[in-house]
This record gives sequence, structure tokens and C-alpha cells, in this order.
Amino acid sequence: MKTPMQKIIQFLRIFAIGILSAIFIVIAFFFYEHSSHPWAVRDPLSPRFKAENFRFEDYPNGCEKPEMKAVVAAIFPKGTPESYLDEILIDHAGADSRGIENGTKVYGRNGFTNLSGWIIAVDMDENKKAKGLRCSGVTIY
Repeated sequence: MKTPMQKIIQFLRIFAIGILSAIFIVIAFFFYEHSSHPWAVRDPLSPRFKAENFRFEDYPNGCEKPEMKAVVAAIFPKGTPESYLDEILIDHAGADSRGIENGTKVYGRNGFTNLSGWIIAVDMDENKKAKGLRCSGVTIY
């Protein structure tokens, strides 16, 4: 038979393991959400590539790198409708619409910290289709 002190110690051990497990799960989820997935198909020429799976975090080197330029140009060629831009960037990639100014619609996504992130600016024509695109200041077309 356990003494009251042994019961308290056993309870504290179980409680501590539970708290540490919860902390580990939260940290693991945070890194999962904010990091590149090693199994992600990043090549837009691959038959397994799907625009719906686009995530900014899968391209950590930013818009200056040819890989990101190729992906953005492949997913959003000239003439891409605004509704498709919204679907992929807002609904799937987690960006937010930061407004329209002078015919340019701006999408943004904060990175791992508030000091990093991505900005996609799309010049729209009168039919609400893309005619120009910049990714964090880098002209794609």
C-alpha cells in the first residue's frame, strides 16, 4: 500500500510527463507549420506538383532564387484571374490580402519572425487578370 506522500509523488510525475508532452506537441506543431516540408514537390514541371499545395515556407531562400521565380511564374502566368490568385495565395498558402492600390493587388505572408516574410504584388488589368507580378520586389514578369 502506498503512503500519501508516494501517491503525491506519483501524481506529480504523471502530471510533469503530461505537461512536457503537451509542450513538445505544441513545439513540434509550430515547427511543422513554419518550416519547409522535405517531402513537398517543389518543381513546377513535375507531374506531381499541385498549385494547391504551394506554401511559402517550402521556398525559404525567398524570391531572389530562380526556384521561387519559376514556381510563381508557373502557378500564376500572365492572364491568371484574381479569383485563382486569391484561392491559391489566401486559401491554400495562408497569405492575406493587403489591399489594392493603382491596379496592383498585394498579398503578404509573415515568415518565421515578423522581420521576414513574402510579398506578392500583382498588377491587374481591367478584367481582373494578372498582367505583371513581383515577388518581394523581384519582377517575375
